[in-house]
Amino acid sequence: MGGSFDPVHVGHVRFGTLACGELDKRGTGPTWLALAPAARSPFKAARPAASDADRVHMLRLATEGLPNTRVWTDELDRAAAGEPSYTIDTLRRARQWLDMHGNAGTKLHLLIGADQAAAFHRWREAPEILKLASPLVVGRESVNLERELAGHWDEATMKVWCAGLLQIPELPISSTMVREAIAAGDYERARPWLHPLVLDYIRERHLYHA
Repeated sequence: MGGSFDPVHVGHVRFGTLACGELDKRGTGPTWLALAPAARSPFKAARPAASDADRVHMLRLATEGLPNTRVWTDELDRAAAGEPSYTIDTLRRARQWLDMHGNAGTKLHLLIGADQAAAFHRWREAPEILKLASPLVVGRESVNLERELAGHWDEATMKVWCAGLLQIPELPISSTMVREAIAAGDYERARPWLHPLVLDYIRERHLYHA
């Protein structure tokens, strides 16, 4: 599961853990969740508001103690070395790492939101991504996934997308909402959206202040 995580909120963690639970129910487990913070989305003009180190630390605080969950900094490490950060490269490196460590049979999935799925045809080497990792899509009531995908994929690929649609209740939370509340000094409004340790860290580091 990739994302800016700027900051990580309870919806991110909930989507990840529930998606793993759905895969476990299908008998494909045990399932591991890898959270991969992005250096910068090619579809966003601005860089993340918090530093890479702060975003990684908040992710680790938010997932501390969760079973089978890891924060993977591969994209940030590549960006720090001056390399481009694309999902296709991240998945290729994940596949290579698994194969090298005796996990050649391990299946990769890519967990994304319905809005990301709707624009997926614009992603770098999108068809190759789907060969490397089966998509898992967190649906949104505001997005009709089949309608948004129609015209971009053939019938066989559409079946892959539909098979990966997860029925997880949408949470009306976004990192933008969190940042706006904190910028206004309204920590109480942000409190339900954040792990307590993440909220404490934001306050201690004075992150997202106007």
